[in-house]
Amino acid sequence: MSNPQSLFQIASEPFAPEMILLISFGYFFAKHYLGDFVLQNTYQLANKAHYGHPGGILHAAIHGALSLPLVVLLPGILPGWYALIVLGEVIAHYHIDWGKDLLLQKTKWTTNQSQFWQLFGFDQFLHLICYLVMTALIVAQYRQA
Repeated sequence: MSNPQSLFQIASEPFAPEMILLISFGYFFAKHYLGDFVLQNTYQLANKAHYGHPGGILHAAIHGALSLPLVVLLPGILPGWYALIVLGEVIAHYHIDWGKDLLLQKTKWTTNQSQFWQLFGFDQFLHLICYLVMTALIVAQYRQA
């Protein structure tokens, strides 16, 4: 029966799959904060409900661009594979935000209604699920490298 490794033991192997998982999640959560709450401007916010509008595309592209530096932090990930993961993120992020904003536009829910916050929370949940899938794909690729 093997003994479970402590986080300290795992951390001594900087690119063990467990560390790839932790680095990826931490990075994606930080970049999500930057992309959704720091770098998103009024132009992006006002136009995400209009399918194909450059404001929504720009917002999703910023998220993709913020994800790209992770490939530098994680040696062993094939750049083409990582580019596909990021492209998938851009497409998913765009559609999650478009759907949320379209629903808000139709329902006219405001920040003083619980439905607004439930939808906002669901939007954030879907983004985090995307990061879970992206991280799983990165770890799977890393194990094959």
